[in-house]
Amino acid sequence: MAKTRTQFLCNNCGSVHPKWMGKCPDCGTWDSLEEYKAPTDDKRKAGAVATGDLTQGAQALPLSEIDETQTPRKRTGIGEFDRILGGGIVPGSAVLVGGEPGIGKSTLLLQVAGALADGQKDQAQGRDARDAHAARETRVLYVTSEESARQTKLRATRLGVASDNLLVLAETNVERIINQIHKNKPDVVIVDSIQMIYKPEVPAAPGSVTQLRDCCMELVYLAKLSGIAVVFVGHVTKAGTLAGPKIIEHIVDTVVYFEGDRFHAHRIVRCVKNRFGSTHEVGLFEMTGTGLAQVTDPGNLFFEHHAAGGQPSGSVITAAMQGSRVLLVEVQALTASSVIGAAKRKVSGVSSDRVAMIIAVLEKHAELRL
Repeated sequence: MAKTRTQFLCNNCGSVHPKWMGKCPDCGTWDSLEEYKAPTDDKRKAGAVATGDLTQGAQALPLSEIDETQTPRKRTGIGEFDRILGGGIVPGSAVLVGGEPGIGKSTLLLQVAGALADGQKDQAQGRDARDAHAARETRVLYVTSEESARQTKLRATRLGVASDNLLVLAETNVERIINQIHKNKPDVVIVDSIQMIYKPEVPAAPGSVTQLRDCCMELVYLAKLSGIAVVFVGHVTKAGTLAGPKIIEHIVDTVVYFEGDRFHAHRIVRCVKNRFGSTHEVGLFEMTGTGLAQVTDPGNLFFEHHAAGGQPSGSVITAAMQGSRVLLVEVQALTASSVIGAAKRKVSGVSSDRVAMIIAVLEKHAELRL
C-alpha cells in the first residue's frame, strides 16, 4: 500500500512545500504552513469516481470552435443579492459567502433557496410564458452541515419558505453529498457551511486546511463539469478574513462578504471578487423577525433624521458612492477639553489614516486648526 505523503500547505497563498518553514517563501507570511496529508493515487481515483470523472478528460479545442453563447443567469428574485452577483447566479459557478457568526448568512441563503425554488416570481414578470415556466423549474439542494433537517425546516417556516423544489440534506460527508447531487440533479447547491464538510480518505479533522482544500476543490470541479451552481458558506477568523487556506478564494468564481453589527438591524453584502460581474456593487438589507428584507430607500439609511430645528453642531451629511448608487452618510464629531498637553483623536467607522490625511489638508490649505 502506498504511503501517504506529508506536505505543508500555506493557508495564505495555498503553496505546497515538502518541509515546514517558519516563513512561506512564496508569499512571505510567517507561521502560515500547516501539515497537509497528500492523498495517494488510490484516493485520487476514488475522488474522481465520486465526481463522475472515470476515463474521459477535457479535450483541447481551437479558440474559434469554443461555443461563446452566454448561459442565462439564474435570477434569485432577491434584487439586492442579484445586484452584487452581476445579475444573478451563473450556472456552473462557485460562490463563497463569508461573514461573522449570527450576521445572517444562513438566513439570506435559505431565502435565496426558497426564492429560486418558488420560481423567481419577481423576475418572471414581464417575460414570455416560456421564460416564466423555465424560471419555475429551478431545483435547489440545501446541504446543512451544522443543523439537522428538522432545525432547517423550523427556520424555513419562520422565513416563509416552502417549496417542493427545495431539497434539504443534513450531511457532512462530501462523497455522500456528491452522490445525492448526482441522484437529484439540482440546478443550484448551497453548502452551509464548508468548514464542517469532510472527506473520509483525508486523515484530518473537518475545518482543517487539508479538508477544506480537498472538499472545496471536489465540489468546484463538480460544478464546472455538470453546470450546477454551488454556493458555499464560509466562516471568518477573528481578524475578519475567511477561515482556511487562501486557495479557496482563488478557485471560486465569486467571493461575497457580509458586513454589519449583529446587534443592529442593517446588513451590507459586499462583493470582493466576481469573474462574471463588477466588484463595486453592494447589497443593502435589514434584519427583521421574518428574515432579511431588502432596503428600498438606501439614500436615507445611514444618517439620523433630526427635528425641523436644523442640523445640530458637530454633525454633517455627505454623499458617498457605493457601486452605482449614491448613499447619504452622516459624519459626527465630538470635542472635549483635555487636561494633558497632547490631544488624542479616536475614530470609529472611518479609516483613521484617511481622517488624518483630511485633517492635514484642512490645516494646510483651509487654515483650520483641528
